[in-house]
Amino acid sequence: MNGESLVLSDVTKSYDTAGRRRMVLHGIDLAVRPGEIVVLLGANGSGKSTTLKIASGMISPSSGEIRIGDTPISGLKGEMRRQSRMALGMVFQSPRLVGRRAVLSNVLCGTLGRHQDLASMAGILPRSERGLAMDCLEQVGLADLAAQRASTLSGGQAQRVAIARALAQRPAVILADEPVASLDPDAAEEVMVLLRRVAREQNLAILCVLHQIDLARRHATRLAGLKAGRLAFDLPPADVTDEALAGLYARETMREAA
Repeated sequence: MNGESLVLSDVTKSYDTAGRRRMVLHGIDLAVRPGEIVVLLGANGSGKSTTLKIASGMISPSSGEIRIGDTPISGLKGEMRRQSRMALGMVFQSPRLVGRRAVLSNVLCGTLGRHQDLASMAGILPRSERGLAMDCLEQVGLADLAAQRASTLSGGQAQRVAIARALAQRPAVILADEPVASLDPDAAEEVMVLLRRVAREQNLAILCVLHQIDLARRHATRLAGLKAGRLAFDLPPADVTDEALAGLYARETMREAA
């Protein structure tokens, strides 16, 4: 499904708490095109995590639409929902690898959504996908570690394996939730360089939440700033001023919950 855009159209999210409605997102319009990395920036409570969770299908919007290409994915159920989730590769702050399994086996786990048979339900990994999994490890520069136990990897290596696992899904979109938050500066730079290259070479749309403004400025195609659940700007990094960035982190944004 490579080559599809991720589009959020007029997305809102609210919660009813003690009889009072609290708005978390207010009419978010955002498009991530193939080959782009769009980085969501904003203070804690600005709505970044909620936006990413809605894009992933983890939670439903109160209103609005999420599409991959021309296909609406919000509100789907059953088999259609499962298929739509395969189009979304996820990379989390923690790599979530199975430490006792080999690196290659962890990457193969990304293919299981295509194999709804008794063997895969029993956790038996599909041998037919080994070639693809090795290709994905080649793309992240870790093919030489395919047989190594995941528990022996450094933090940066583990996150690169997690990206390979996401690529093994053959996604249209990758959603990355603070993928470098637990890494040292050199490893964080490597991961962001890798994501930028994957977006370009695989023609993938990547939506990423970051707290590191310097990394975002260096590697994003566009910066999308969220403030109190509203989109404050959506611009190329060169067009985002220091004043605009400082405005995202003003104290009043703390009133909203992410």
